Amino acid sequence: ISTAGNSFSEKMTNLIRELKNEHNRHPEKQSLQYVYSSLTQILKEAVFSLPNSNSDSKNITYLSLIGFLKTELPTLFNRLDKFLNFGNIETGHLTGNLLVVPIYNQALEETYQIELENQIRRFANNELVNKMLSIMKSKDYPPNIKSAIESPLELIKILKGDKGNINTTQWFEQNSNNLDQYYAVPLFVFISGELMSKYFKQELEEEEEETAFRTLLSKYIHSLYPAYNTLPIGRKYKEFPFIVFRSYSLKEIREKIYSDRYLLTSNELNVLNLILSREERS
Repeated sequence: ISTAGNSFSEKMTNLIRELKNEHNRHPEKQSLQYVYSSLTQILKEAVFSLPNSNSDSKNITYLSLIGFLKTELPTLFNRLDKFLNFGNIETGHLTGNLLVVPIYNQALEETYQIELENQIRRFANNELVNKMLSIMKSKDYPPNIKSAIESPLELIKILKGDKGNINTTQWFEQNSNNLDQYYAVPLFVFISGELMSKYFKQELEEEEEETAFRTLLSKYIHSLYPAYNTLPIGRKYKEFPFIVFRSYSLKEIREKIYSDRYLLTSNELNVLNLILSREERS
């Protein structure tokens, strides 16, 4: 499902972001918080998968290495010559403490599970529909929010049902393939994957949004590259933290780092040059 280059889930996450921003500017408008919180809860259960779309590729994927390195890394360190036979790994970019991997050759599959009791009956109700309609009709909100709310409103109406005819768990599935799409994972998931899995399986109390892993990863990415359409919509992970995002200019930014015309665009090189050029004082 795509409109103007954006999939439905991307439109949903854009709407949630715009509602949050508007609510931050006008905290007294509680309807905004109710709507974006309900939409987040409805689409919080999702599975992201990246089946290799290039059957001829012999490159090892980083996702397969997450499980492999937990058991094989000690053996590889015992015999360093085994690294020579390790094979080629798909293209990835090391940026700070993150691994950023382009997925423009792969189709991203998203499957959203919407449970009947915990999500549909609790959140996809008449109150949510009425608040969304009031935002659309009000003159107090910017046009971008009122136009972005139309498609999500249709989904809520379908889930709610006119006569309560929805009586089972629902699934929403979509595929997307974009030339500017990437995923990012922290580097420590490759050596601490088991600890991360145990951590996310714990029944933790509802954490603050600003300190959630998903929020921190999103802020980290935005501090490194111009990014938009950040997924997942939910904030809790089951195995390890990750972010899927799109960026028009990430590739160009990476190329400038290694260009002789832009030698001083690297933060590390700038600091090094400052140290080397410092005047020694007696």
